[in-house]
Amino acid sequence: MKSLNDNLKSVHPPDDRNIRESKIADKGNPEEKIGEEDKFKKLVQISRHLAHQLNNLLTTILANTQLMLLVAKDEELKPYLKALENAARSAGAMVRDFQGSIKALAGLSSQEDEAQPPNKD
Repeated sequence: MKSLNDNLKSVHPPDDRNIRESKIADKGNPEEKIGEEDKFKKLVQISRHLAHQLNNLLTTILANTQLMLLVAKDEELKPYLKALENAARSAGAMVRDFQGSIKALAGLSSQEDEAQPPNKD
């Protein structure tokens, strides 16, 4: 029985011209590489901004939930508030993990990240 690779070779035999074109395309154009770097930097910037905004929302949710836990007189309500508090903490941990991944992908150290000016959007 023929393997999938053998079947593909019989349908599309290798063509030296396609191989050469592929090697040229792999090297890429310097302008294209600069464009890709700009796209990557913009994607990192957008991701960092999104993580920051999510963290702000979660901080508000967590703070208000904790305040409600302190003043709530209805004991039946407290387990729901505690569940909300735990969910906000878990989501905050996810955002921190996401921020760490962004830093790693961007090749930023902690000092470089702190030196970045805040985005005014």
